[in-house]
Amino acid sequence: MFKKGFTLAEMLMTLTIIGIISAVTLPGLLAHHETVKLQSALKRTYLDLNDFAAYFAADKHMSVSEYTSRNGLQSLINEYSDYMAMIEKKSDYKWGDDAKNRPYKIYQLQNQGVEAGLPCDAGASIYNKDNLGRTVAFDDAPRSGYNGPRICVDINGEHKPNIMGKDVFSFLFTTDGSVIPEGQEHPNNFTEDKGSKGFAWEAGTSVGPQHCYDSTVALTCAYYALNDISPKIEGHKYWTQFIEKREYDK
Repeated sequence: MFKKGFTLAEMLMTLTIIGIISAVTLPGLLAHHETVKLQSALKRTYLDLNDFAAYFAADKHMSVSEYTSRNGLQSLINEYSDYMAMIEKKSDYKWGDDAKNRPYKIYQLQNQGVEAGLPCDAGASIYNKDNLGRTVAFDDAPRSGYNGPRICVDINGEHKPNIMGKDVFSFLFTTDGSVIPEGQEHPNNFTEDKGSKGFAWEAGTSVGPQHCYDSTVALTCAYYALNDISPKIEGHKYWTQFIEKREYDK
């Protein structure tokens, strides 16, 4: 009496097919898993920043923007460290220093092998690390009546990819006591049409896709990432299409 079963050749063929399918699908699954993690970390960071801004305004009876324009950036950094449990200064690197002195490199979105110029480069406030491992940096104090300062956050710290618009995003403290993703329109954004000599200096880059996918610093990507809309193709999603399918390169 014969017993039914698989031959060795059939088993090897089955394993080969499984291996081919895994090789084709696994990279896509891993990439999607990464974007889901980054999207979640971005939302958590945005909530934490708004919580800080709200608590700060309640305690100080003024917004972060007003406080910083009056007292200077270093005073805000000290306060931020107390509120947000900033526990480690990674470096004293500041604007104008040799790039090789950076603790780690941050890269452009479009040209991911090219180092990006971090838009938050005021004083020695770059590369501070909070209790969740995020790397935080600040830009210059705002002028009175305007939003700011800009704050840049590497939402997973030194872990890769360290790319603007993927795990490095910029936000703005506002005069009304909240935080907005850079690129969101607000009446008190200090933009080029209000006299700024460069969008990377004063806080408040106008919303516009060109400042995300066609920029060395990808300033407005936070706006599109939080709203999950592609700045490149109308109707497409930021994470699953703009990022995962690299629409910014097309």
